[in-house]
Parts: sequence; C-alpha cells; structure tokens
Amino acid sequence: MLTLLAFSLLACRNGGDSDTPDPVDTGCVDSISAYLDQDNDSYGTDPAIEICEGTPGYVPNPGDCDDTDPSIYPGATDLPLDNIDQDCDGADNRDGDGDGDPIDTDCDDNDPARSTLLFELCDTGVDEDCDGIVDEDCQYFGGVASGVADRRIEGIWVDDWQNNSRAGKGVFGLPDISGDGVPDIAVAGDTYDERFVHIFSGQDVLDNEVLDFDDALFSINQAGEKYLTDEVTGLFAYSTTGEQFLVIQEDQDRCHLIPLDSASSSLSLDDGRTGGADGSCHRTLLDDTYPTHIHYGWTISFYNFPTETNPVQQTSIDLDGTIPAWSATDDWNGDGVNEIFVGSYDRETEGWPQKFWHGEGPFELDTDYPSDVLTLIGSTEPGQEDLRFNDGVNRPELSEDLNNDGLPELFMETVNDDDQRDLRVWTDTTQIDLTAPDLKVVNLDDSFKASNLGTFHFGDINCDGETDLVQQYGDPEAGQSVVALALGPLGTGTLEIQSDPDGFLSAPERDYPYSYGYSTAFLDDMNGDGCKELLVGDPYYKTDPERFGPGAAHLFLGAPGGL
Repeated sequence: MLTLLAFSLLACRNGGDSDTPDPVDTGCVDSISAYLDQDNDSYGTDPAIEICEGTPGYVPNPGDCDDTDPSIYPGATDLPLDNIDQDCDGADNRDGDGDGDPIDTDCDDNDPARSTLLFELCDTGVDEDCDGIVDEDCQYFGGVASGVADRRIEGIWVDDWQNNSRAGKGVFGLPDISGDGVPDIAVAGDTYDERFVHIFSGQDVLDNEVLDFDDALFSINQAGEKYLTDEVTGLFAYSTTGEQFLVIQEDQDRCHLIPLDSASSSLSLDDGRTGGADGSCHRTLLDDTYPTHIHYGWTISFYNFPTETNPVQQTSIDLDGTIPAWSATDDWNGDGVNEIFVGSYDRETEGWPQKFWHGEGPFELDTDYPSDVLTLIGSTEPGQEDLRFNDGVNRPELSEDLNNDGLPELFMETVNDDDQRDLRVWTDTTQIDLTAPDLKVVNLDDSFKASNLGTFHFGDINCDGETDLVQQYGDPEAGQSVVALALGPLGTGTLEIQSDPDGFLSAPERDYPYSYGYSTAFLDDMNGDGCKELLVGDPYYKTDPERFGPGAAHLFLGAPGGL
C-alpha cells in the first residue's frame, strides 16, 4: 500500500508515469509558465508553456536571442565591436571604451577620457572633446557639460541687454502645486531694474526639452505697489488653515507670504503679506499656523503673518550687546518642536568677536520672552579674524540627515580673509565646537573659490540611500565656474574638493565668473525612479556667443547610476 502511494505521487509530479517529463501535461499540483533553455544560461526562448514546477530544461526567464550559446542572454556583457549581440538588446555594443559615446562619433573609442560628451581640458596637449582642435575653449576640470542637461528653462533675450532676464539667479524645488502629480520648479532672476519669479509645472518640464518664461504656470513680477527689490534667496510652499502660500525670501531683506490661486497666471505681492526689512523667513518657529519672520535690528525680533497686510511682532530679545546677523531653525533634537540658532557680531565694532546663540522651543504666540531665552553657546576670539561665519547660510530647505540618526544637522559656511569659503557641519548640536566641526568641506585649488552665495545643497542623486553634496566653485580670473558633486556617504573629517568629489558639472566661460551654479537645488523625484533631481542656475547662459545671455536653469535627472 505504501509503495503504491509513493508511485502515485511521483506520477503526478512528473505529469504521468513516463521517465521523460511531459511539459504540456499540467496534471500536477504546482504548474508554472516557463521557457525551454537549451544552453543552460537561465534564459529561454518563446513560446511559453505550462509545465510542472521543477521540470529540468525549463526556466522562467524569456528573451534568449541565441539559445545555442550560453554566453548570449539578456544582461550579458556585450563585447564591443565584435558584431555579436551578447546582451540581446538588438544591436552590438558600439562603444568600445564605455564612455557613452559610440565609435561613430568618438574620436578615440579606446580612451574614455576622449569623447564628444566631454569638455576640452586645458594644457594637456590632448583633444578631449573630439573637435579636432587641442586646448580650444578648454576647461580646467572635466565632468558633465551643461549642454547635456536633460531639460533646460531659458530666460528671454531682448534687444536691450540690460533687460535680459538673467534667469537662474535663484532655482528652487516646490511640491506639486500645479496638481499634475509631479513636483514643480521655481526660477528667479532679474533685469537691470526688475526682479521676478516664474513657477513651472513639473510635468511640463519633463515633457519639453526646453522651456522659456512664457511657458510658466505662475509669474511674480513688478505689477502692483509692492515689488521685489533684491535677489530671491529663499522660496518654499506652505499650507495652513486650508490655504496654500508661496513664501519668498529677498536676500537678507523682506519676507513675503503670497496666496496661490490656480486660476491666475500672475501673482502680485500686493495680494500677500510682507515682513519688515533685514531678516529671514522660516517654515515654522512660533507655531504651526503661519511661517515666522525673524527681524535683525539692534535686537532679534520674532514675527508671524496672521493679518492680510503685515506680520505682527511677538517679542524682541537683546543679545548681550551684539547685533544678530543670521538665524537658522530646525528640530535638531527630535522633540517635534523647532529650535533656533542665531549668529551675531559686536555692536560697537560691527565685527569681532562673533557670538552664537541657541534657543529651545516651543516659542508661543503673544508671550514676552525673558532676555535669556537664547543661550550663548560659543564665540570666536579676537585673534580669529580668519574664521567668520557667512550671513544667511542656513536656508529653509537645508534640513538634511547626513549620518542617518533621524536628526537634521547644522550647516554653516565660513570665510577667511583670503575669501576662501569652507562648509562646516555639526551632527551633534548639543555640543558645538566652532573650530572642530564633524565634517569640513574645503577647496584645495587657490584659483577656484567657493562663491559667496552659499550654493551648497544635499540630496540623494543616485538612489543609494546616502546623502550627496553639490557645491559651486568659481575662478574669477578664468571667468568660469564648476559645480562639484560628491556622492555619499560623506562621513566625517575633511572632504577635499578637487580630489574627493565624484565629478564636476562644467560650462564654458560666462560674462560672470560665478554664473554656472550661481544657484543650485536638489528637487524631489520628478520621473518616478526614486532619485532626486539637480537644478543648476546659470544667469549668464548664452544662446548666442556674440550677445549677453538671457540665463537658464539646467535640469539633470538623477538615476541609480548617478547623473
């Protein structure tokens, strides 16, 4: 009886009592759709048939374009220029050096350092860009050229060069305020006597290789009695009490809160709420109802935006004889409430020493704070003239967790008397040593200096779960700039630009040495691959080499392999 039962189970598993499996017979418990694999490379050929699971000679993967050769299957290494399609993609690999430039256009397909996709490097005696001329229009760094950006938003050129748009003075990522399911983009710029912001639908940007300001979804310009008087250095969307606002920061000047109306193509500052001069705006500090404007005068003052016209002052705090110069807010300790850091300098000398203050939230409305609500955490010494912290370097969009501990870091940019700028990062904000940051990003080349615009940003451009860094550097004498890209993990200690970064984004000479990368921003994933995108502002971008350029914003789509 036991012998008969065992024979019956074997017959079911084999589809019958034959020694050879019958693929067509699905009389077993578990059947699958599979493909005949004659060369044992784990890929088979059509047609698919139903077989018993585990039947030898059949695999679940189709697509083998030569089932007699085990070296040919989808995903195999395709040897270049052998007239064999090893990876079954329909064509032989025509890129011998793997630089992305096929032999048809690559002037040396055995050398990945020579390609039509690269810029010419200076003083090498080699024609890197394959234009047939050595050292013509050369760059001091290689990398990815601005001309191969995935998308571009251009300004508008007019006959009067002073009124060219200089698009890209500011670039910013926004949530999906257009309702098309894709994060949106804001591009700021100015003419000789006008400032503006244009907001673009993310889907429109993806659908078109090149857009200009006429394609904007919303525009904010000089219409009305109130208008932008300085560069836009901060911009973010904010939702509260059923309303959606656009928050605009003008340099270290005014803060504007403008309601977004999808029915209108033009927005006016007259429709919004404006904070006083000399200060910065933050997402949430006083409460979660409206953004907060922090005013820098002889004291530091907190405001919020509850009225249609102007914000309401909540309190003023004297910083022990020093003048506030910048502020940063974030939830650095993870308690769900924002704290504040404030930098200040001596009131009498308007210089040294600098002092740094910390305040714990929550900061409630309509409360008179005592003067010790901000605690002194450190100061520079009179002999540290080469260590002064740059104004306004902590922008609202900078809230990054570099060490994956669930808490954001504190970022500051320092500058010395030689105009050399370094980025300093503290991961533990409860113990800040001003001269010993956890991470210090420095530039080693004396000719290229970090610009004074604080254009560093963090985001995961290659979907590996680690935070990456971009930082702009310019060479005033050469009239050009580069954007350095360093892939995470960034770690601790010192990150040396020129030697450690994984690549540079380069551009030809501009009319202004810091044009390319004048502003940068990481954007939320736009195309669904899970990677951040990179937007690079270029306000002196030219479409005609003989004329002043209208500016542009270059969009590079992130990908698992990088840009």
